[in-house]
Amino acid sequence: SLPLASLAQTSQDEKSTPTAPPHAQKHEEVTCKLIRGADAAGSKDVVECGGRTFTLSHPRVKEAEEVTFGSTEWLFYFSCCLCCIISAALAAGLTMGLVSLEEFNLDLLLEMRPEELTTEEERTALVQDQGCARAVKPLLSGHFFAQQDSCVPHAVDPTNHHYLLVTLLVVNAMANEALPVFLDNLVPAWAAVLISVSFVLVFGEIIPSAIFTGPNQLSIAAKFAGCVK
Repeated sequence: SLPLASLAQTSQDEKSTPTAPPHAQKHEEVTCKLIRGADAAGSKDVVECGGRTFTLSHPRVKEAEEVTFGSTEWLFYFSCCLCCIISAALAAGLTMGLVSLEEFNLDLLLEMRPEELTTEEERTALVQDQGCARAVKPLLSGHFFAQQDSCVPHAVDPTNHHYLLVTLLVVNAMANEALPVFLDNLVPAWAAVLISVSFVLVFGEIIPSAIFTGPNQLSIAAKFAGCVK
């Protein structure tokens, strides 16, 4: 045991020794590492600091929702993609098939008489073409608001031919823009852009335009006249 005088001296020395302020104390630098998708599901992030591991409580947000092949969601998105392609094809084909028809040529066709033809096949074909012309002509002639007994001035009332062109272009643009959105849920982003461009170009532009402007242009346009109205 130490004498009482020595204990008193030691206590006095401890009290007289100044304590370093908190801000003057040295801190050790620790390097932390962020690991994304470290768990089994690949949805959580882990941080490693100085040999210790911390798991973030919030799940990592996925860039795109993964849809299982053959599931209900997959069938829904696939059906939407088909609808977009079919709508784009019809709009592009009808734009070429209907807008390219001349109202003057339809009037000449309607003025022809079957009695003026020599063979029965020509008469039958003329009657069929005249029926198709009657179905198509309202889409190309006249003014829309004028037929509805509206108070819209004639100067701001475009023809039905103009309304037809605008309607088909709007439908075509909507289908082309919506297709990559649905494809993004089925395939990666780069594949969605590639597929949408190729499918729209081939099946939504080239093939429909070739079919709707072929030898059966008038009959095909007459079949879709009700849908366009």
